Amino acid sequence: MSLRAQVNLIHTIAVPSTWKKYDVDNVPAQLSQAKLPALILVEAQNQSGEFVETTMQQGSFDVQYYVSHLLVWKPLISGRVNKIIALGEMVDFLDTYLASAKAIIGQFDIPPRISVKRLPSIVEGEAEYYAREFVWRLEDYL
Repeated sequence: MSLRAQVNLIHTIAVPSTWKKYDVDNVPAQLSQAKLPALILVEAQNQSGEFVETTMQQGSFDVQYYVSHLLVWKPLISGRVNKIIALGEMVDFLDTYLASAKAIIGQFDIPPRISVKRLPSIVEGEAEYYAREFVWRLEDYL
């Protein structure tokens, strides 16, 4: 399965509370509050800072690609950020996201590995945004 096909498959993950999904061809330069929560597909890096790793094995290349599926959101109660609600929203989102990921794993030629990273909150003016990074390690033999 090509990298494009694998990335397109990740983009199919549906989380009902997410208002907008952006694939690798549609990454916004900025996100407004009106477009949150959002899932954004972008390239990721491995621990060595590489997007693609290749190794030769038995006459073919083992290629590993790293793709991030970023969740960005701002939890609100009556127009104010509430950090306690943020945790509850994140737990619900993780459950839904991982269940959706599990549903598509069987469609990959080689099962991907997924890790979840907590990113620092982003403060812009009086607004505080939260983010999680789902790093997918995709693999293919060429």
